[in-house]
Amino acid sequence: QIVKEADLTYIMNRLGEFRDDNRIGIEGTLHRVSVMRDENKSPTGLTIRFARAIYGVAECLRSLLLSSQGILVVGAPGTGKTTLLRDIVRILAEKLQSGLVVVDTSNEIGGAGMIAHPMLGLARRMKVPSKAVQYAIILEAVGNHGPDTLVIDEIKNALEVESLLDVSQRGVNLVATVHGRNIHQPIRNRVINPLLGLPNLISGELESEPIFETAVVVVEKGLYHVYTDLVNTIPRLTRGEFVPPVVFDIRIPAAAREHVLAV
Repeated sequence: QIVKEADLTYIMNRLGEFRDDNRIGIEGTLHRVSVMRDENKSPTGLTIRFARAIYGVAECLRSLLLSSQGILVVGAPGTGKTTLLRDIVRILAEKLQSGLVVVDTSNEIGGAGMIAHPMLGLARRMKVPSKAVQYAIILEAVGNHGPDTLVIDEIKNALEVESLLDVSQRGVNLVATVHGRNIHQPIRNRVINPLLGLPNLISGELESEPIFETAVVVVEKGLYHVYTDLVNTIPRLTRGEFVPPVVFDIRIPAAAREHVLAV
């Protein structure tokens, strides 16, 4: 079916005003709509992302989550990184309650609207009006609201990295996500790797201590590779040594999936 200009106008009028990053959430859900525009800012298409809250996908990591001093979640787009993060928030909120603060860019963790998704429990949420000011919201969250643990989705630029380095010096535990298909990509990323101790990419030596103790690589939905003790693990990985991860595999076997679908 061909989508006409009238169709786009109808949908956009029902959604409301898009943010300056051309995204908008659907209130009461975790879904997100992004608009494509031409050189005159006129809409040319929409991308609708259906997000889900899946309870239990982080349960295999529970003991690690409750004991680790800082967790970095690494994953490529579409692997379930944010879905995992939502369940991590649920588990941490059970213990920390209002001591957990979520910096929610694009409302991807808690959903659109004033009332956050029930998965967040008693955790507090700070919305980010624009990705350009996420770094400032991170600093505001710590300066004004005194969290024990701060959760941030998708760290991408130098300002955000600098803000996390600042926050880590104030005794706040951090849980954050970055893009990457494996543990090596954030280590080699010169924007991100200050969070990992700024490893020398030749010698592997660290200039500082990583602000995360643990890294969880989301290989695909339900398959996680976990690296602990990053202060000692990162130099080894940087030097090309093989460090076997702890593997958690909660994927549903194909036969079981067919059975579930049949039911």
